[in-house]
Amino acid sequence: MKIIYSGFDTICFAVKGALSGEALEYLSITKEVAQKEQREIPVKLGKRKIQVNVSSSGLQGGYAYSVNTGPVGLMLSFKHNLCRTQWNGFVKIRSANLAVFGWRQAITDALQVLEGIGFYQCGISLNRVDYCIDFLNLGMEFDPTCFVAHARVNKAVHYGQSPTCKHVDKQVNYKSDRVQSITLGKMPGRQIIIYDKRAEAIAKRSFQWFKIWDVDRHDPTQIVHRVELRAGKNELKNFQIVSLEDFETRIGDLFAKAVHVIRYVNPHVNDTNISRHKSHLLWLHVVEHVQSQLLDFSSGVEPEDFLEVIREEKAREYIQQMKGLGAGYAVCSNIEYEDIPKAVSEEIHNVLQTAISSNDNKFPKTYIRAKDRLRFIRSE
Repeated sequence: MKIIYSGFDTICFAVKGALSGEALEYLSITKEVAQKEQREIPVKLGKRKIQVNVSSSGLQGGYAYSVNTGPVGLMLSFKHNLCRTQWNGFVKIRSANLAVFGWRQAITDALQVLEGIGFYQCGISLNRVDYCIDFLNLGMEFDPTCFVAHARVNKAVHYGQSPTCKHVDKQVNYKSDRVQSITLGKMPGRQIIIYDKRAEAIAKRSFQWFKIWDVDRHDPTQIVHRVELRAGKNELKNFQIVSLEDFETRIGDLFAKAVHVIRYVNPHVNDTNISRHKSHLLWLHVVEHVQSQLLDFSSGVEPEDFLEVIREEKAREYIQQMKGLGAGYAVCSNIEYEDIPKAVSEEIHNVLQTAISSNDNKFPKTYIRAKDRLRFIRSE
């Protein structure tokens, strides 16, 4: 069984402290603009002029403002509160950031960004930690009945591509007759999920994962299954993991316990007590990896390589849109099929030239908005 990627997939933590009154006022004004224009507004925050995009909405939990630093960056949320002894900041380090930079640098960079935008920090409290292990071509179908877990873990089967039940501890999702995902446990406690990560990456157009895996996304025989271990706030507290020091010293113990109390086993027809069944080879690999390599894996992917995939896919999306619009325009304009290349290209040239030469400034504004929207993925 080949592991092609592993690492922390999400790290979230609350931050005690506050932004300055000036920064909060600036965010308030910018958020109003974002709501009015229904888009993220690019700004530079703090004395270090950190580039962020300000969202038109906040975050559940009383956070009035949310900003992000791009697809390989962070999501930061802030309460409109000047009291430095309260938890006024929230940081979400996303999978792309962790995959490219690794957890140590990602956390260090996050704290430096907070400092750079002027957030006075008095302490942090971890809120969520996810860890993933990606296997290539397991060549097996998952049987939900082969999972061993505590008796309190309920079992339920759901058909369709999306989970519909939120009140059970075990969910099984099917596409046709094949299991797409199995979820055991629920947040903010302990949760383990096994699912077809290749299918999800394609559905969500997250093609950068294929760069990380070094897998051809156009080859349907290359299947990637992910085993994802999640620890919510309650589970972290059970292991007394609050600070970053706690994280580094005890997060391995937490996930080692998780893959011990929940197992995937080989079925044994002569023994009806599933708890006595031996762990499946897959699970032996998961346990060994968690115990030996949890904090050490690195993808080796450079940020520019990651962004290049995103740029290429975004450009491909625009090309596909142009094809569709060109075909529709040709039909509406009674242009013969064989005349489309010349007639439509000439019309596009004329339209763009007119828009650029116009005095109404609409096209320049459209171009500036596109630059703002795509600024984090633009090549320098």
